[in-house]
Amino acid sequence: MWTYADSIRFLSQFVDYERLLLQPQQMDTRFDLSDFAEFLSRLGNPQTRFASIHIAGTKGKGSTAAIFASILNAAGYRTGLFASPHINSYCERVQVNGQPITEAEFAEILASLRSNLAQKSVQQPASFRTVFELLTALAFIHFARQKVNIAVIEVGLGGRLDSTNVLQPIVSILTSLGLDHIHTLGPTLSAIAREKAGIIKSRTPVVLAPQSKVALDEGLPIIEEVCHEKQATLVNSWEQVNVVKASQNLEGQQLVYQTCSPGRMPESRIIHLTTPLLGNHQADNILTALAALEIVSEHGFPCADDAIIAGVRQCSLPGRVEVLGRNPYFIVDGAHCPISVTALLNTLDNLFPTQPRTLLLGVLRDKMINQILQLLGSSRNLRRLIVFPAPSPRACPLETLTAQATSCCPEVQSADSAEKATDLALTIASREEVIAALGSLYNVGPIRHRYQKHKAINI
Repeated sequence: MWTYADSIRFLSQFVDYERLLLQPQQMDTRFDLSDFAEFLSRLGNPQTRFASIHIAGTKGKGSTAAIFASILNAAGYRTGLFASPHINSYCERVQVNGQPITEAEFAEILASLRSNLAQKSVQQPASFRTVFELLTALAFIHFARQKVNIAVIEVGLGGRLDSTNVLQPIVSILTSLGLDHIHTLGPTLSAIAREKAGIIKSRTPVVLAPQSKVALDEGLPIIEEVCHEKQATLVNSWEQVNVVKASQNLEGQQLVYQTCSPGRMPESRIIHLTTPLLGNHQADNILTALAALEIVSEHGFPCADDAIIAGVRQCSLPGRVEVLGRNPYFIVDGAHCPISVTALLNTLDNLFPTQPRTLLLGVLRDKMINQILQLLGSSRNLRRLIVFPAPSPRACPLETLTAQATSCCPEVQSADSAEKATDLALTIASREEVIAALGSLYNVGPIRHRYQKHKAINI
């Protein structure tokens, strides 16, 4: 019998663009959605056996997906969630009603995919499928087998050529747009917006999350153009729902929303929500989900206010402004591009306006490292920056990161790994400081494990 370990070894034979640097020219030459669609057809088109919500964006798509799935689950629908990357196990990426696929189920589906690949009439190289395509197919098969009513599907990269873009969703969602993956998606917001807008389908409504001014100026015209071409209705979330009151502390946020679009909703209403998710950006992600819920309701999935309240309250996300402990406060976040780093720093400013900070940074070498370092160097109350190589083959080398950081930050120290950076921070930071680790979701697992080990030793 195939085991989960066998499955991981099998996946390692295939191209993994989460571990490799993807060059711009490869977007059109390496990816062919018609080929992947044909692959799914031979599997029985599992993606057609459930309703879906498709989410792309630079920042917030994972959080919005998790919030949406939690609400639908609380409303009583059998709900799938496909998200990436994972923190500890591939199984985290494929969930039904909040429960990850088991290792046995994961292994069994991958074994069936292996058999399907072996039966293909034309001999292909071992890497003719990518890891993400296989995971996407696995998720679709699992959701179909589990008879989910609806699945929330997060795009892996971009949108236009992402393997999830074979879906015909009931609504498409575009979260915050910003500069990231510029070597792959393009160096401008308009280019990135066009790639993200590739998930827009004919006559399928599109919900746009709140955006920065520059994203609206450069990205909105592109999105409007594509919507016009596809005859897809564009819904600006901030015109449907407003945050009328908000407060937050280290336990979470208390938010009051008002619906404000009589054209789509029967009447304006007020809804009070509590969430453990920290940061104004999470308030925007909830707002986006609320706007899209109105459309989902029209397609046979109504969600009463009590389900919305319960779903938002129950949604938790590891590695998103996650407070690991106190004395000193230790926070870990996956922020890895300027827009997400800015969101994290704003949250730290709100929660810890006066405390000195020790920041830990491990980042991938294809990220906008100079811009990230400039944001960190000019941030409030920075005492020191500890840099380390992210646990990925794509990591920025420690020597390079240290040299670049020295020109931006007042005090820079280095460590050979995420674990050693955690050790160093806990050794030198005072109890009054705030420690925050960022740069990649790949950092989250090792840092959490190391912190928990420290905590266990010091109890």
